[in-house]
Amino acid sequence: MDLDAISELLRATAAAAIMPRFRSLTEADVHTKSVDSAGVADLVTVADLEAEQLITAGLAELAPGIPVIGEEAVAAEPSLTVGLAELAAYFVLDPVDGTANFVA
Repeated sequence: MDLDAISELLRATAAAAIMPRFRSLTEADVHTKSVDSAGVADLVTVADLEAEQLITAGLAELAPGIPVIGEEAVAAEPSLTVGLAELAAYFVLDPVDGTANFVA
């Protein structure tokens, strides 16, 4: 596995999908995935979604056969986590950790 190539993928994705949206998100760029029992919203932005798509596609090329478990993909399809314990390796992906702070 080429860790330098993976690092470059992450840097390029941040430059393309995340940093251009820093402090410039509009209401249309932010959505609520869910609301917890205390009324706190779990947010997702276009930056989260685009970055996850870019990284997932890039990792599929750089490390074929190793599944990518992305936060937004799992939010949409929770069954993606079934059977992870049996896998030898997988990537866990949360491209914008702290989305609420990113939005603020």
